[in-house]
Amino acid sequence: MGAAGPHRGEGRGFSLLEVIFSSTIFITALTGVVSAIGTSRQIKEDHRMLTQALHLAEGQIEQLLVLPNGAAQLTSDVEVAGSRYDIDGAVVPAGGIFTTAWVVQADTPVTGLRRINVVVRWTDGQGRARKFSLTTDRT
Repeated sequence: MGAAGPHRGEGRGFSLLEVIFSSTIFITALTGVVSAIGTSRQIKEDHRMLTQALHLAEGQIEQLLVLPNGAAQLTSDVEVAGSRYDIDGAVVPAGGIFTTAWVVQADTPVTGLRRINVVVRWTDGQGRARKFSLTTDRT
């Protein structure tokens, strides 16, 4: 056509193929971002629970270290059930998220020492049983 007529490809916008291709790239990228956000939240929650378990285990060990040698809580080779705790580390009478237990091994690693192993157990948001263990020695 002449100067007055429309030229092929001018002012026509995007073709259907271009729109489909662009949409596919956008949706793929968006799916990756949404997936990363979900994974990030799960990792954050796992770290929060693990940190709380560490604090509970440290607290339990501190309590056991100040007990006199003849205390019932320091009975050797028997798993002793501790307390139940909520997400903030407060003791609860029943239920709770975390439970503690410990075992004291006499004459380990050498005669005259006791090894205390504290275990904190919980179930994560996906229903998996988890545990954290912390060990120390005392005279």
